[in-house]
Amino acid sequence: MKSILDEISYIRDNDDFEIDYDNCNRYRVVLKEKNGTKTAYYFSCPIYNQRSKKIVDFRFNQSNGEIYTVGSNANITLFNTIRMENAEGFCEMQPQQTIHSYFEERVFYGLDEVYPTANGIAYNANLNGKDRFSFFVEVSIPFLNARVTNKFFALMSEQFKPFVTLSCIGSTNWSNDIIAPAKLECEKINDKKYKVTVLPNVHDAKGILFEINMYERKLFQDTTVESGNPSDNNAFGSIAFIGKTEQFGEQWLYSRVDYDRISEMIEKNINKVVMHIPLHNKTTRQLKVYKVSQRFCSFGSNWENKILEGDLIANSNIINNYQNIDITPLLVDSQTKKLSPSNGLILKLKVKDGDFAIISTADSSYAPQILEINYK
Repeated sequence: MKSILDEISYIRDNDDFEIDYDNCNRYRVVLKEKNGTKTAYYFSCPIYNQRSKKIVDFRFNQSNGEIYTVGSNANITLFNTIRMENAEGFCEMQPQQTIHSYFEERVFYGLDEVYPTANGIAYNANLNGKDRFSFFVEVSIPFLNARVTNKFFALMSEQFKPFVTLSCIGSTNWSNDIIAPAKLECEKINDKKYKVTVLPNVHDAKGILFEINMYERKLFQDTTVESGNPSDNNAFGSIAFIGKTEQFGEQWLYSRVDYDRISEMIEKNINKVVMHIPLHNKTTRQLKVYKVSQRFCSFGSNWENKILEGDLIANSNIINNYQNIDITPLLVDSQTKKLSPSNGLILKLKVKDGDFAIISTADSSYAPQILEINYK
């Protein structure tokens, strides 16, 4: 992502827009439309810094020899280590190499590339012929409980709130396209230090992409469930391979909006609600979107206990590298035009043909989901 405003412009097909600066919600940008309505673009993670209230710019800067970026609630500095720090403490990643070169959009540690996210970094490790990539992660807070799957690693400051999360995005080719899943392994060294290993899921992978972020609450509560690992939950994983893969089997995504994050919309007259989900592979595979038949738990759901789908809401449309879904019937009462309660939705591949669509989940700070709400 180049910037928040560039991404909104991209979604709007470069249509001119006027920003409404009367906004106090850290998750959104509000635009004034020519027809007198307004459109709010809510991102799945906060996009304004908690202290300065400035919008996160997704750029690296340099001052006094120090390379840094500022996230939504963390300062990230790059030197021999990559350090993410906020009011709770810090997390340091130790790359295998030193900084080779610096650009606003990326920093090179040897052949590895580091990109800024909304509250941390994404790391594209060049495997250079190896079958895995290992590194150390150290935090300032001892004795944090760890939640570990083959997709994510989260150190928990509270029962349902991480201090920091690390999530695999996928295996990459020489064009840096994501072509397959990646697998994560973790070994505890001591009460503050961990060894993390990420492995590609295909033999011809050039690299592995993953992201590390200091945690902030998300706009959506979601998780994937999958037939290949029927007891696994993926509450903090940042990527979904919707469809079928060798590693995951058949995978679905369950998601629902956290209404606390869009509370200013409760009394508005709403015309349309569209979900824009970043697409990470070159595919024409559309998604089917269903209502969830009853409430699901994003922390406890898996393939074995999954809630079945209800009515079909819509099929997605792929435009500008996004899966776009009109979810107005799910969130808006057709009579009153007000927000209505919803148990959420399920995303599946429209046609089961053994392929998959790679999309961001709500936990991605590298490529956040966007909820577009047009209202009066």
